[in-house]
Amino acid sequence: MDELHRRIEADDLRFGLFLGDQIYADVEKQNGLGRIAVTLEEYRAVYEYAWSRPAMRALLPDLPLFMTLDDHEVDDDWHWRDAERRWADIPLAQ
Repeated sequence: MDELHRRIEADDLRFGLFLGDQIYADVEKQNGLGRIAVTLEEYRAVYEYAWSRPAMRALLPDLPLFMTLDDHEVDDDWHWRDAERRWADIPLAQ
């Protein structure tokens, strides 16, 4: 976000698009919790952590950002099959 902030004027940026994956609640090393988020409160805490980081807070007033939600941000319809996170199960729509 710091680099993006530096490029606003040079590249005449007018807005930014976030196209899904706004947070990674299942990446415990970087989600601010130190564990995989599973409850509503934990998911909210991960969003709060992500959006309150200094680089993001500096960027938000200077560049309008528009977001679209990714499928798994609307419907928690998948899970990891193994601890190494190599294989996921995603049920097909019925």
